Amino acid sequence: MCNYGRIGGRGILLCLAVLLSSCGAPSERQVVADNYEKAASLISESDDDGADSVLMLSVRDLAQSNLGNSQPDRDFRKAMAFYKKLTAIQALSARGLSTDTLRASLVSQLRAERRESFQSLKPTTESMWFHHPAYLLMLIVLVVFILFFLFYQHREEAFSSERVRNRQHQDVLSQEIGQLQTAVRANEDEIAKLNRRIRHLQEIRNEHLGIGRQVFDRVREGGTMKNISVADEQAFVDYYAMANPQEYARLTSPYHPLSLRHTTYLILTAMDFSDADIQRILFVKNSTIRNYRLRISRKQKS
Repeated sequence: MCNYGRIGGRGILLCLAVLLSSCGAPSERQVVADNYEKAASLISESDDDGADSVLMLSVRDLAQSNLGNSQPDRDFRKAMAFYKKLTAIQALSARGLSTDTLRASLVSQLRAERRESFQSLKPTTESMWFHHPAYLLMLIVLVVFILFFLFYQHREEAFSSERVRNRQHQDVLSQEIGQLQTAVRANEDEIAKLNRRIRHLQEIRNEHLGIGRQVFDRVREGGTMKNISVADEQAFVDYYAMANPQEYARLTSPYHPLSLRHTTYLILTAMDFSDADIQRILFVKNSTIRNYRLRISRKQKS
């Protein structure tokens, strides 16, 4: 569409240039009238040969003119009549006879033809485009069309460049969206892995705390922790911390980090067991209990 507007605008500019150039072209009638005047001047002021040659130019121009009607033929016949009169004047002059009267008559007729030729030129001159309202209106319409096509071309080019920019921006956004979708899928896979890991850890922790509760219930019912594994003893401590978080914090906060066995001793004392009961539950000697108390006291915060 932009190419059509550009071609149309250039075509109108070309038509306007042809119209203006044709209006300024000289008329063939003007040339003929000038030749009439030259012939009359040379007949009255110059030798016969010069007048003869210029009049012959006038006859040739009339014969070759193309004015769109029967005017060329009529003017050609007139020129030939003048030429015959001029030939008669030349013949009389050759015999030594006076030709002033005939020469003056021929000059007056030639100049009368010149005036007639100019009168026939006058309507053509007055009908030039810059004097005629129709041509002026046509010029205005052409200018309006030219401005319209130029404006349309400018708008179309602006819209085309805007569409190109929007398409490029859209491509960039599409690439970013694709990258984000890829990242989202990768994150979803990672989240799924983490959820599976969390569920697995929860299952392990639930199993771990289940074992700790079993140990806790057995000790509370009078059982012992003889031959208990380190993992089961850690499960016992973790279950007590989960079931009694405030009490567990009260027991362990006054001390620097304690070992698993020392923490178990503090929990058993919090369960109202005596040193003899703890000796029985842990299946250790009395000296070992005293050693527990000593080491725990050394880890007390100052």
